[in-house]
Parts: sequence; structure tokens; C-alpha cells
Amino acid sequence: MEGRSLRSFLARLEEIGELKRVKTEVFPDEIFSLQWKLFDAAGPAVVFESVKGSNLPIVVNVFGTRDRLAMACSFPRGKRHIDYRNMYVEKIVNKNAWLKPKLVATGPCKEVVLRGDEATFSRLPVFKWHPSDAGPYITLPASIIKDAKFGTNVGTYRMMIHDDKTSGIMCNTFQHQGIYLNRAARAGKEAMACAIALGAPPSIYVSSVTSLELNDDEMQLSGALSGEPIEVVKGETCDLEVPAHTEIVLEGEISTTARKVEAPFAEYEGYHEEPMLLPVFTLNCITMRRDAMYQMTTADKEGEVLRDISVQSKVFLELKKSVTGFVDCWSPPSGHGYTLVVAIKKYFPGWGQQAIHQIIGVPFVNALVNCVIVVDDGIDPSDTEQWIWALSTRVDPFYDVMITRPSQVYPLNPAARAQASTSPATNADFLLCSKMGIDATLKGPEERPTRGSITPVRLPKEVLARVEQRWVELGFGNL
Repeated sequence: MEGRSLRSFLARLEEIGELKRVKTEVFPDEIFSLQWKLFDAAGPAVVFESVKGSNLPIVVNVFGTRDRLAMACSFPRGKRHIDYRNMYVEKIVNKNAWLKPKLVATGPCKEVVLRGDEATFSRLPVFKWHPSDAGPYITLPASIIKDAKFGTNVGTYRMMIHDDKTSGIMCNTFQHQGIYLNRAARAGKEAMACAIALGAPPSIYVSSVTSLELNDDEMQLSGALSGEPIEVVKGETCDLEVPAHTEIVLEGEISTTARKVEAPFAEYEGYHEEPMLLPVFTLNCITMRRDAMYQMTTADKEGEVLRDISVQSKVFLELKKSVTGFVDCWSPPSGHGYTLVVAIKKYFPGWGQQAIHQIIGVPFVNALVNCVIVVDDGIDPSDTEQWIWALSTRVDPFYDVMITRPSQVYPLNPAARAQASTSPATNADFLLCSKMGIDATLKGPEERPTRGSITPVRLPKEVLARVEQRWVELGFGNL
């Protein structure tokens, strides 16, 4: 199966002409820019076989197009963005089709085992990718942890290298890893075991950026996406199970008390964010393939393609169960999740603003979204032309725009501000941002008493049907 390993996925990409192997030596500081250019050009996945200062090939742009992300989910290529959202929603809700991981005795990731002083970050090609980054970053780590109550969790959290044995790891109370770590701290533990999969099966990364329920297992969803159970092996130094067909596995632990300042980092929303205090990961062991490859990404660009389908799906499912009259929703990719368009069926005059309150009251939305735009059910939220038309022609800013008081939001929100009592180098859990809600629904006489009823121009259905039947007869061919 294509999703069994990174290698089998790359082999399939090579078959269809979407993989390039570069033998010419490249410098580490060129790879980040090359990857941005590759993404903007909808270019191929690339294996850089000769990187200055690295003994390992570097793989980039694996998720650089929506079609390749679809392949990682075993979806057909060439569909619309919203079609992939709907397919992914079906995968999430159909838990009966999720596949439990298959425990095997050993796997390719065990071909080389490095313990103690042999296990160092300097063995890996982790570089300072962007000149303004605070240091070298692991940009595509699938972090595996376990909790006695909630079970296994897999999430992707960037890691800044501090020295040969320690790194930071993005971990806050909005994320399951942060919840698990806080539970370990309350239980009196000094650290929480953690394994980092680098170059894991592609479906692992898709599920790892999906916000599931606390007791859901991302590896089971990965199995459903790839079409077969994920094969896992026991860790060498920790009580965790890791994907057997991973290129490199880092085994270690996250401290419940130690914090170090890290960042700036070129984050997914397109900014270098301010320094913050993050938990410390200590490296104890490295297991890897004998001829391992190192996979990396940019948080922006390719990283946004990877996380977009999961965020769109999560918001859709949360609003569907929480908002009365909900029809559909869409977060424009260029908004990085901070702008949300929601189509509703209005049950009575004024329901547009009532719906805004319900939407903002959904915890996941409240933590992420800055601007909510509500439109009528005749508007397709995924069609920018349609909702911009509604926004431009159905909104009186004085009556139809509401601003909330600031509330706590996701820590990488570039529009947010820190609480007054915190310093710039703080744990990133305490940022505040207000919300803007815009009622872009069509207003009737009850909502605009000084105006008569205005209605959108629509083509008569019966005439349109007749014209479509006569299209060829009238000489328009296949226009």
C-alpha cells in the first residue's frame, strides 16, 4: 500500500512523475527557499541526496499539493478542496472503520540502535532553516505519548534544538500533548515518556494534525486512511509503540517542570512569533533505518496543506452539532484558520447574530478563529466570490458587526496580545484576542424597517433548464 511507509509513498510519486532526486550538493540554508519555490510552483516532492554537512538525504515537499495529500489519505486525486473536507469528515466519524495498530516483533526503524552518549541530535541534519529562526528546528516530528486514562496520542509539534541532548517542544493547554503533560505533573511525575517519529508513514502525519477526542487514537485513524493497520514496534527505552516503517525514531521524555525560552520560528501563519517558554525534551535513544532519510517541511506553505483538511473537518463537525440552522462552513486557506465563513438557515429575523454567539461559543472555534462571517444558506462558504458578494452587499457595519471582549486563544495567533501580567518570554498559554462577528445574511423588512424587501437576482429555473437543453442547438458547443 502507498501509505505503508514514506518509501513506498515516494516510489508511487516517482511512478507518476511527482518525485525528483537531486544529486547535486545543496547547502542547508538553500533548502528552505527551495521548498518555498517548489510549493509555489506546485512542484514535485524532492529527495536531496547530497546536503552539505549531512550524512542523510533530506526529503521535502511530500505534501506540497492537495493531490498528494489526497493520496496519503487513499482519496482519489483531482477533487475539489471541499470534497476532500467531506471525505475526511466521513473518515473521522466512521470510527467502526478505524484499524487498530498491529504490534510486530521488529521493523525497519530498528536496524540501527543508538543509546546513551551515542544518541545525539547532531547525528541528524537538523539545521537553522530560516535566517531569522532562533536555532535549528525539527519541523515534522510525529510526537507519540501515552496517558493511563486517555491512551495513546500522536501530534505534530515543532522542536527547537537546544544542545546535543535536549530540545524544546511546542506544548500548551490547547493541545492534547499539553493536557497529557499537565496530567503527568499533577500525578507527581517528573517527566512524561515521548517518542518522536521522523519520516513516518504519510497517513500518520495527516491524523497527527487532526484534533480528535481525547480518547481517540490517531494511529487507528491512520490505519483507516492507509487502508491497513499501522505496524508498530515497542520502544527500546520507553513504554511506547512506534510505527515500524518509520525512518528515524527519537526516544526520550518531556519534563513536567523544566522550561526553556525558544523561538522566533517561521510559523504556519506566516510570521516569526515572539519567544516563549516551552517544555524540555531530553533525548535518550535513537533508532533508525540503516540508510535513513530525513523528512522536513515548512510550517507555512506545505505545512498548511497538511493541517488544512483536518482543521476544516474539525470545525465542520463541531459547528454541525452546536449551531442551530447550520448548513456548511469554510475557512479560507489564506486566512490560516483565523477567518471562518458559516452558512445558516435563518429561522426568524435576527437569527444571524444569534448564530454568531453560538459559533463563538464553540470552544475549538473560540480558541482559534478571530473573525466569523455568517451568510445565508444560498451562499456557498467555500466560494470566495459568493461570500465576498454577501459581505459587500448585506452588511451595515453599525448594525451587523459585533466585537467581543478579549478571551484566551491559541498561542500562535499573531493578532493576539499577551496578558498584562506576563513577560514577552512566557509560557505561550496566555494570549488574549477579541472576536469579530459579521452578520452577512440578507435582511428582511423586520430587520431593516426603513427599507422594503430586497431579493437576490436569480435565473428562472424553468428557463435555465430549457436553455441548457438547447445549448448545442444554439451553436454554443461545449462552452
